[in-house]
Amino acid sequence: MHPRIVVIVVALLCVVSQAAAQPKLVIGTYQKGNNLTEPRPKKSEYLETMHGGIVLIGDQAGFYLFTKVIKHPDREFYVRVEYEDPAGGEPLVNDMRFVPTAEELHFSAPHGVKGLKSYGDYQIVVKVFDSKGSKEPLDILKQTIRSYVDTRGTKPKLFSRLKEK
Repeated sequence: MHPRIVVIVVALLCVVSQAAAQPKLVIGTYQKGNNLTEPRPKKSEYLETMHGGIVLIGDQAGFYLFTKVIKHPDREFYVRVEYEDPAGGEPLVNDMRFVPTAEELHFSAPHGVKGLKSYGDYQIVVKVFDSKGSKEPLDILKQTIRSYVDTRGTKPKLFSRLKEK
């Protein structure tokens, strides 16, 4: 792994064998040339969204968020990522370290997500803490993403008018 990029290893990847389909990213934040109504990438003191959305791996779907570091911490920080539960329950959560040399932080839900509605908007919240025991975050990035995937059935379904680029 490149030392300048910190990546959360997704439990979702463990669910699906490596022989299964390659992961597909279904971007749900505005990119140049996309749907003008898509949620705009957000920025906080430390992080800026590059893009986020839904990752498809085999018959599983989960949230993802790619961010670039715009302010490097002077020492290691702690990050907690909360993904909205489409079913209305407690958020899905992962924790990770934020090291001073990181150029990007990539986040993904800890497991597949059921209940996503195509064209529904969902929130991913990234909280940066001084340490694991800290109660108050130093920084918060709140990014809304749009799902073009429906996971209310037995298999994820792509939005009917979605085209691969």
